[in-house]
Amino acid sequence: MEGGGSGFPGMMVLNSQNYADWKIKMEDLLIVKDLYEPIDRSEIPKGVLESDWKLLNRKVVATIRQCVDVSVLQHVANDTNAHEIWQKLLGLYERKNALNRTSLMRKIVNLKYRDGESMVEHVSTFMGYVNQLAAIKFPLDDAMQAIMLMCTLPESWENLVVTLSTSCQEENLSLQTVKTSILNEEARRKDKEPIPDSKALLSESERGRQRNWSPQN
Repeated sequence: MEGGGSGFPGMMVLNSQNYADWKIKMEDLLIVKDLYEPIDRSEIPKGVLESDWKLLNRKVVATIRQCVDVSVLQHVANDTNAHEIWQKLLGLYERKNALNRTSLMRKIVNLKYRDGESMVEHVSTFMGYVNQLAAIKFPLDDAMQAIMLMCTLPESWENLVVTLSTSCQEENLSLQTVKTSILNEEARRKDKEPIPDSKALLSESERGRQRNWSPQN
């Protein structure tokens, strides 16, 4: 499946770079298909036949393998137990070590918004790093996320940062408040951008037609 899709609409394939996002979407897919339980428990539930439990496990394993790249497939090619394959992938990609945490924190610290870029995409990138930290058991609390998101803004946004910082006590400064405020500010700035004058555009169009006109012989 290298370079291809998973076979499930909207579902990505797992590679060495996207485990945090893949895990969220994979869990959702398994829940929607009523296949989540085998990855969450290793023992057979009471009242379930062993043969039925094995079949359910095989369905889950098959679904997961449809959603991994060939570079990952070799790690789980011989597994038949859903809980074991899930734990194996967790061990491969949720590296709970200081190096990985440091790398992600550095990405957040170095993330800077540039005027003219999409603020939605900027916030999405920021939240991706935050979610990856949470996935390796190093979550940032809500107030810290709010502060670090404001730190990604350039000096041209300083008035908004000061307003947010002074109007909210630290315990009330939430990530949602900051996200809403900066998205509203982006919209306000776009609304203030000058609209080209229609007369000027018409005049330029007329000059263009005159340049392209040639007298008939």
